[in-house]
Amino acid sequence: REARLVLALGTRERLLERAERALLEKLRARLSASGTPVFARYFSPLDRASPFPAMPLLRAADAVVAGGGYHCFHEARSLGIRAVFLPGARRYDDQFLRVAGERVARSPEDLEAALRAILSSAPSARRSRRDCGAAAAWALLWKKRT
Repeated sequence: REARLVLALGTRERLLERAERALLEKLRARLSASGTPVFARYFSPLDRASPFPAMPLLRAADAVVAGGGYHCFHEARSLGIRAVFLPGARRYDDQFLRVAGERVARSPEDLEAALRAILSSAPSARRSRRDCGAAAAWALLWKKRT
């Protein structure tokens, strides 16, 4: 079976990011054990050489896990990327309102179920070889910078 790619975009909160990274790795292992190889990559805006904005990378993803922030939400929507949102409470940004009607995970179990649903379906028709090649090249360049 064709390998699938999950990209997770960080939150700018160090403690929460540690938990998210650990959960993503656990889910990657569990999803891969079901027969389809799953690659997962976590990107943090706190990393020194962070790939933000991440829109060039999103084009290659089968699924995106992100908060409900303005940029992540609208980039995923504009590219037609299937996403699972983990909205957070913000003082001036109502992420819960923004992601209403979208796939939202409120627990690790919700996140796993949402990713299973996305990854068990066919890859997005909007994901072209050209998009994947451009995103892969961009990711390699980013890796060299870190």
